[in-house]
Amino acid sequence: MLTALLRSRAGRAACCVIALCAAAGCQSAPGFEQLTEPAIEARWLPWLRDAQTTRQEIVRTLGEPTQSYEGDRLVAYHLYLSNPKQVVTPTNFSTRYLAGFGKIQPDTQLCAEPAAPSPETELRVLLSPATYGLVLVYDRGDVVRAHTLLWRAR
Repeated sequence: MLTALLRSRAGRAACCVIALCAAAGCQSAPGFEQLTEPAIEARWLPWLRDAQTTRQEIVRTLGEPTQSYEGDRLVAYHLYLSNPKQVVTPTNFSTRYLAGFGKIQPDTQLCAEPAAPSPETELRVLLSPATYGLVLVYDRGDVVRAHTLLWRAR
């Protein structure tokens, strides 16, 4: 079937378009932002710097961690994208879910999921196009020694 498609004029034209798009660096539909870890860090976490950012700054920005280990020297945050202007209720959730998240807007926020999320937060996490885990390692002076952001499968 693929061979027949490649032999047809339309098939060859489609392959040319795909090849040109790949060569030009097209990775997503126009207007949609990549949700890769580097893109998320660049847009929402540029303030987070190893050997500079303090625990106090982290807690002020993200709140208390979702989980902590080794006497709070290793902490984790569950992060999700949310549009704050979107009203999410159990009643309208199915409609919102079927409609999809939509484009990443200028007011889209990267939010930390609390250890005990509210029902609304749980719905917002389900609506998020992507969720992430942020792991931080603090040194003895409560400064971030290292961090990593990882995409989380749901």
